[in-house]
Amino acid sequence: MPPYSVPTPNKSSNALWIVLAFLFVLMIGGIISAILIPAIIARRQAVVSVPIPPVEVAPMPPILPVPPVPPVPGGETASGIDQLKYPNATVEKTMSVAGNEIMIMSTDDDLEEVKKFYQDRLRGATMIDKGGEEVVFTTPGPRATVVAIKPDRSDEDQLRIVVTRTHLPIPNVR
Repeated sequence: MPPYSVPTPNKSSNALWIVLAFLFVLMIGGIISAILIPAIIARRQAVVSVPIPPVEVAPMPPILPVPPVPPVPGGETASGIDQLKYPNATVEKTMSVAGNEIMIMSTDDDLEEVKKFYQDRLRGATMIDKGGEEVVFTTPGPRATVVAIKPDRSDEDQLRIVVTRTHLPIPNVR
């Protein structure tokens, strides 16, 4: 056998192939970017340049005033305890606690005059007459009213009138 040598194959460099693949990917990415980036920019400008129609807001209707409070059973109006002030009386004290109102008055008038005034003012109220010396009127309802008329302990010539309006239920006593 003749002595001849087998040529050794050329060694390929893996590094060369890696560099070529990287350059190929980079070139493809550049071509795709060159095509897509102007399209994306044009699309954004088109969206931004579209005018947005103005939103029409309907005008608010005018605010109506609050209607007046309906009358409370018994003929009185619900505009406060002052509606039950006896005309010839001196108001000594008024209080309002948790929506309940109290007014204390004194007068020189006769018991029958005061009684007649509150009978007319509190129509339909229950009246309890305690022997001609003391009278109590009560009206039921969501704003119950109690009017107590009795002699003043500190001055025998005067009557004390205590008017109470409350949210608490008052039993109907006859």
